[in-house]
Amino acid sequence: MDRIKRQCSLSSSLLVDFYHGWMIEVKAGQPDSYRYQCTSSNGTSLNSVILYSQAPQAHQAAIEVIALFEACVALKNWLRAAFEAGLVAEHEWYTLTQSLNVAAGHHPSAQTGKD
Repeated sequence: MDRIKRQCSLSSSLLVDFYHGWMIEVKAGQPDSYRYQCTSSNGTSLNSVILYSQAPQAHQAAIEVIALFEACVALKNWLRAAFEAGLVAEHEWYTLTQSLNVAAGHHPSAQTGKD
């Protein structure tokens, strides 16, 4: 099982979960609102920009964001290899990589330790 759920009172986290090597923390925000913070082992951080009305909604959103981020990273790695092998033109590689950066969450809520 690659997810372990634990109720946790450390810091202000209501729930701490581990998913595909990421730590997910669900925290209380404004009254009756919740947000997530995801941290990978390499220092990448994905934080919610949306407040959720229930903790399980924030938790599910975090799992979906992690899955999307990982899929985009895998596609970027494949594109890089295809470009280096001469299978993809430079302008195609650049445009597709930029699109994947946007899809992967490279916006104000995502901070990476390494790119």
